[in-house]
Amino acid sequence: MGLTNDIYDIPYAPESGWVFKEYLRADVGHTYVIRTIENKYAKISIKQINGDGIVFDWAFQIVPGETQLKPVARSGQREVSRLQLAR
Repeated sequence: MGLTNDIYDIPYAPESGWVFKEYLRADVGHTYVIRTIENKYAKISIKQINGDGIVFDWAFQIVPGETQLKPVARSGQREVSRLQLAR
């Protein structure tokens, strides 16, 4: 998805533009969306790359076919008990 400020910049998986490769280069500051073989979506945002590994934030959508990757809070608070999926 390219350079982003954080993982929340990407609320939905794209409809097109997918790259089908065995591997891609991970760049710090970039967010990547992944479509699994089970038709589920995930995203990772690369925070740091060093000799020991990669530090990243991630999110995974457990509903097959659902492209939304960011919940919408009803009252503006990000409490789990107050979140709902929006379409």
